[in-house]
Amino acid sequence: MGNHRTDTARTVITLGYALAVGLPLTVLILAVVLPDRRDKR
Repeated sequence: MGNHRTDTARTVITLGYALAVGLPLTVLILAVVLPDRRDKR
């Protein structure tokens, strides 16, 4: 344990997974929230 190469790979995979999941979710949330705010004005 504590292998630097393994830790780096795990960090890269985690970041890549977070981006792959987070970006579409953010886009969907914005697509839902922004029109609602416009309609309320």
